Amino acid sequence: DAVRRAPPPASCLCPITRDVMELPAMTPCGTTYDWEPLVRWIQSHGTYPMGECAGPLRLGDLAPNLALRNIIEDWAAAVPPPAAVDDVACDEAPAPAPAVAQRRCASPSAAAGPASRRTPRRRPATSPARSR
Repeated sequence: DAVRRAPPPASCLCPITRDVMELPAMTPCGTTYDWEPLVRWIQSHGTYPMGECAGPLRLGDLAPNLALRNIIEDWAAAVPPPAAVDDVACDEAPAPAPAVAQRRCASPSAAAGPASRRTPRRRPATSPARSR
């Protein structure tokens, strides 16, 4: 690929997992972690991760780090991941056979975009009422 995603800034990586954070959460001491790994840490240890601060840490002590979340979202949007074949415009998509390509590109729903081609989910049948 000629276009590659820039590496994430170090501030976007969770100190626990070293992965890009999805839901940054800040402790009262000011360090930000990804929400889920931090919750698991608190539930199993009840303290600050990595010796950040002394004393207990509770879930209610956490706050979302919205500024960092915006930075992460901007980074992720800067170079989007490669598009799936269905998301590529019809004239750019490789066609397995001319008849398939013609059907795929000629339909009015194809011109409207991928969302219009989705079939609605069927609601599961409800179970009969149970007698008490």
